[in-house]
Amino acid sequence: MLIKEQFDNLLKKEMDRKEFLIYLLFIFIGLTGLPSILKKILHPTEENTIPNSVKQGFGQGPYGGKRKEGIE
Repeated sequence: MLIKEQFDNLLKKEMDRKEFLIYLLFIFIGLTGLPSILKKILHPTEENTIPNSVKQGFGQGPYGGKRKEGIE
């Protein structure tokens, strides 16, 4: 119930356009993933964790995509 009370207090609070936009900005940042943004800023050279088999395109795996000799 604490969150509902805080939300009700926020809706009842009088604020100007600038304060409203600041609240909106913080909500947007929270929903879009502030931790992932900070991780990219603090560790920009960290490699992606996708395995090599996923990085390869179609036909590049062991079961296909190799050309036979003499066929173009």
